Amino acid sequence: MASVSKDKNGNVTIQFVGGDKKRRSIRLGKVNQKVANEVKLKVEALNALLITELPMDTDLATWVAGVGDTLHAKLAAVGLLAPRQSTTLGRYLTEYVDRRRKENKPNTVTNIERVATDLIALFGRDVGLRTIPRRRPRVSRRPTWIRAWPVPPSTGG
Repeated sequence: MASVSKDKNGNVTIQFVGGDKKRRSIRLGKVNQKVANEVKLKVEALNALLITELPMDTDLATWVAGVGDTLHAKLAAVGLLAPRQSTTLGRYLTEYVDRRRKENKPNTVTNIERVATDLIALFGRDVGLRTIPRRRPRVSRRPTWIRAWPVPPSTGG
């Protein structure tokens, strides 16, 4: 059983008693009541699964997969989930190219290696995959995989 409380500043906290009989708190910040109740239900479900050692159902697993990194870290801090693991761009691309080398033709592998080299030049080898920005940063040298496509001639129509 979990409870939702709100302090005088409007910050929402979910409290529950874990399997070790200790009270745990998850601070959500300023969220509306609907979001707070949804998270509370998921916290109750995760806590029950943890205590009974049962597997997650599909709906709960889908919700956990879609949770942002901040909330996931809070759920992991109270022991409801395992912390998310992240690898570096260099390690991921090395493993990706090695897998493709076994499956694809040599020219395809060469193209994949070229893109991997450009990505590493753009972002760096040691950057975490979760920290790469969604928008492409401005660069002075355009990578080989970003080319200007020729404009088709107009049909005059």
